[in-house]
Amino acid sequence: MFCPTDTLLHVILHAVLDHQFNNGPLLLVDIPALATSGTIDWALLWQEAKSLGVTRACQLALMMGQSMCGMAVDWQEHPPVNLGERELEQVMRLMLVDTAYRSATGWPAQLLRLAPHRWPAQVASMVRRRSDAIAVEGTVDPTGEPGLGAALSYAVGPEGRARIADAVRLSLWLRRD
Repeated sequence: MFCPTDTLLHVILHAVLDHQFNNGPLLLVDIPALATSGTIDWALLWQEAKSLGVTRACQLALMMGQSMCGMAVDWQEHPPVNLGERELEQVMRLMLVDTAYRSATGWPAQLLRLAPHRWPAQVASMVRRRSDAIAVEGTVDPTGEPGLGAALSYAVGPEGRARIADAVRLSLWLRRD
């Protein structure tokens, strides 16, 4: 069972690294609720973040919680990152991606987290998963995920390209950790 500090770190890493914020604004409820519980061991959180190489992801998520919800953060020796309006808007847009197209816009950023030699296998896995989800192109399966054709059509459209660009910029920014 996770302690509150582990849970906060897990929520941050899942939301920021696994989903590039495209899991909706619920993050702005979860992080402040955990962070203000009074049981966060901030020294442990920052130590774990540093050892995992995810300090920037934690700084970004906690800074979003602080700026959007006014929560208190013990930054210790990891002061909040200085984000401009453009970066904040980018994160906000990623939080508002249509749930049916989250994976259609997040795949390039997911690839950037892997070593290049793993990209072909990962792309094949994503295509297979999407193709198996539904046999009829352009329709939506019961889980809300569009078929491969609909996902590709969205990804190459103006909104999809803009969200993919946001996710890639965020992924590259996070890699500077």
